[in-house]
Amino acid sequence: MVKHLKIGLVEDSHKKQLLTQRITLPPSHTVYDNKTGNAETVMSNYVNTNIVNPLDANRKIPRLIAAPNQNSRQSIF
Repeated sequence: MVKHLKIGLVEDSHKKQLLTQRITLPPSHTVYDNKTGNAETVMSNYVNTNIVNPLDANRKIPRLIAAPNQNSRQSIF
C-alpha cells in the first residue's frame, strides 16, 4: 500500500485518503512485482500502474495525476 508520495491533483482533496484506497497488484505474469532504482522512481511506478494509469480502468482514481519524477532519494533494491 502506498502511504506517501508527491502527487498533484486537478482538484486538491484528501490526498492521503485517496492513496489508501488501493493496494498494489503485481503484473499479471507474476505473483511479485520487484523494482529497483531510486525510491521516487520505484514509488512513482507503483502509483502510475495501480492508480493513475492502471490496466483495469476501474482501479483508476479520477482527476489524480502523478507529479513529474525528479529521480530523487536513495536507490532501493
